[in-house]
Amino acid sequence: MTPRRILAARGGALGDFILTLPSLAAIRSQWPDAGIQLLASPGHAALARSASLCHDHRDPASAAASFLFHPETPAPPALAAWIGSCDLAVSWLPDPEGITRERLRQCGIPEVHQGPWTMRPDRPAWLQLADALPGHLPAHPFHLTTPSRSGSLAIHPGSGGPRKIWPAERWLATLQHLHQQRLISSCLVVTGECEENTPASQLAPALQQSGIPTRTAHQLPLPELVTALASCQWFAGHDSGIAHLAAACGLHTHILFGPTCPDVWAPPGSHTLTSPDHAIASLATTTVAAWLAAHLAQ
Repeated sequence: MTPRRILAARGGALGDFILTLPSLAAIRSQWPDAGIQLLASPGHAALARSASLCHDHRDPASAAASFLFHPETPAPPALAAWIGSCDLAVSWLPDPEGITRERLRQCGIPEVHQGPWTMRPDRPAWLQLADALPGHLPAHPFHLTTPSRSGSLAIHPGSGGPRKIWPAERWLATLQHLHQQRLISSCLVVTGECEENTPASQLAPALQQSGIPTRTAHQLPLPELVTALASCQWFAGHDSGIAHLAAACGLHTHILFGPTCPDVWAPPGSHTLTSPDHAIASLATTTVAAWLAAHLAQ
């Protein structure tokens, strides 16, 4: 039976959600006439909607959705009806006891597929997430937009965890070197709440003072950030949601890895440099500058 409506449920941070975009695109490709209803945060849903990967959404972190995680909590009639209007569900919400799957079925969804919420160390995460798709649908890297060939480099000098961050002063020296070598013409510095009142917040002013044309993108809504990233040709940064977003925008993406494993967490098609001792701070400026220069010169 061809589903009329499909529910996709995905929590987690930005990078987790973007790793699911190939799966959502596979669903859209297989059933182009079906409505896709998304259980995801409003920001993530706005990104999916801008890419025509969902038609409607609800927030799984809302009070109304709490019944999905507690077997004794009554289901709000309106949300239960919205969920029950779907013929098929794919959920990547953590569900070790099967409570969410059962509650989705109780709403009236006859077919529920459960995806992983923890990743094995043997395959890229985006492919592991796609294993949950019904009928072994094939998933492929999905691009939200087409990048520019402007010679501009986007950089995100932060990340969700301090152990993933290379020092901002080393980024400054590296970008100055790339500009002096005429490998980049300008920079876009992407920052958010995590970078406020940290050395990363001073990178953009320092780049401007050194004579490098620099724009900033601070706490932009995700669809607007996609537009800003699309004005660039390259991206450099750490293992972060913004790096995943840059790769999904089609930028030539270069990511420094330390404690996390690029074989699992790198976005498809990206270039990665891993610290030999898994401590990102031990990467020398000369090493990173030479690595980026070699890629940008291509």
